[in-house]
Amino acid sequence: MNPYKILNIDGEVEKRDIIQAAAHALRQRRHNARKIAMAQRELLDPVSCAAHRFLHFVDLQPFVKTVTFDRPETPRLFELKQEQEDTFRAREGKLFTGLFEILDAFENVEGTIQAKEDGMDKTARRLAKNVRSIRKKLVRLLKAHDVVKMEFPDGRAGMDSCKVVDTRDSDSLEDETILEIVKNGYILQSEEKVLRKAEVITVSRQ
Repeated sequence: MNPYKILNIDGEVEKRDIIQAAAHALRQRRHNARKIAMAQRELLDPVSCAAHRFLHFVDLQPFVKTVTFDRPETPRLFELKQEQEDTFRAREGKLFTGLFEILDAFENVEGTIQAKEDGMDKTARRLAKNVRSIRKKLVRLLKAHDVVKMEFPDGRAGMDSCKVVDTRDSDSLEDETILEIVKNGYILQSEEKVLRKAEVITVSRQ
C-alpha cells in the first residue's frame, strides 16, 4: 500500500500505520533520522496524540486530508491521563509548599529585623534591605503565577481557609474572630483553590 494513501484515509487508522507513512514521507523528503524518530515519539504518545501538530511541524500537512484520534477513550487511556494529571498536581503541590516555607522563613527573619532595626549599624541595615527585597521578589513570582496571600476582610476564620492552632477568650469579640495570623495562607486565584490554609489564633467564647 502506498504510505501516502494511509495519510489520506478519512476514517480511523492504526497508529502504527500512521507512523510508517509519516516515516516514509519524511525519508522521501530527505528529512533526517532525528525528525523521523521525533515523528514516532509524537505519534506513539497515548496522551497527547499530537499527530496534527507534528505533521504540520514537518510540513506534511499537504499530504493529510483527515487524521484524527478523537475516538472514544479506552479505560486504560483514561487511566493514563488521570495518572499524569495526579502526578502533575502532586509535584505542583510540593513545589508550592516549598516556596511557602521559604517565604515563611523570610517573613520570620524580617520580623526579627524589625524588632532590632533601631540598634543596627549600616551593614546590618543593608542586609535587612536585601532580605526584604528577596521576599518581595518571591511574592511577585507567586503573584505572576496567580498565587496570592489570603485576605480576611471580615476578620473571621473559615473552615475552608483556616487552620485554628490556638484560641483565646474574649468578652468583646465574636466567636471565630481572627486575633493573629501565625502563618499566611495562599490561594490560586484563577481556580479559587486553597493551596495552603492560614494558621490562625481565634476567639473562642465557649
